[in-house]
Amino acid sequence: LSVILGYTDMLHDDGLAPVERTRTLSRIRGAGLELLEMIEATLNLGRLEAGRDPARLETIAVPALLDELATEFAALTQRPATTLRWEPVAGILLDTDRRKLRIIIKHLVANALKFTPSGEVVIRCEARGDRCAFVVRDTGIGIAHERLPVIFEMFRQGDSSDSRSYSGVGLGLYIVQRLLDQLGGDIAVASAPGRGTIFTVTLPVRAAPSLSATA
Repeated sequence: LSVILGYTDMLHDDGLAPVERTRTLSRIRGAGLELLEMIEATLNLGRLEAGRDPARLETIAVPALLDELATEFAALTQRPATTLRWEPVAGILLDTDRRKLRIIIKHLVANALKFTPSGEVVIRCEARGDRCAFVVRDTGIGIAHERLPVIFEMFRQGDSSDSRSYSGVGLGLYIVQRLLDQLGGDIAVASAPGRGTIFTVTLPVRAAPSLSATA
């Protein structure tokens, strides 16, 4: 918030060159998005930890949900060297909590974009027997093998060094894991430094009776 206010004050300078003004506005927007991410993560975490956010199941059309997310991400400013691609999806129906599935996919896609300075991020969905798989693949910086076991822990990131180049509070993947626990889903990750990362989320096509009872 201090960064946003500081750059806003700079815009009052009449001598600011147009190029610098554009750069300053971009920095304000970036800081605002980071603040929004922190607020959303904190609110989601608060609801989960308090047990006030049970699963609310409904039958959703996966193609419509992904189209909605694609439109949402298209409205955001992306790196010119990074391509975001949503592969076509067949008519898959899924019994799950629509809002929570949106949060899961948004976290994974936003994470992939953050750590892919150039290349591509691809989202794919497919039926696998009685489960539905969502795959988010990127060609970004990747994650070191020794960091993979801890990335789903609270306040952990793939790069935890003091000199890390990417912002964030390390709550996104923890929230993803907690939501998947509620929905009876699983997540797997495959990655290597410099070779990108693949996150695979699988959910039951039909909710288990025990999950439906708590919805």
